[in-house]
Amino acid sequence: MGLEEAILQEVREQGIEQEKRLVVIRTHEKGFPLTDIADITELTVEEVEQIIAAYKAGQQD
Repeated sequence: MGLEEAILQEVREQGIEQEKRLVVIRTHEKGFPLTDIADITELTVEEVEQIIAAYKAGQQD
């Protein structure tokens, strides 16, 4: 894999992670249980809780 391909792959992965964070926030705001959010996004409950906490902390700025 060349440098350009590696960079594109990294950008794709970052985009996927950003989309997962967005899904976590939106489903949390809709009242979904954390276990369901984790299942949907293929994250752990702890990762879901961290994303939600970071989002809430960012809202307070």
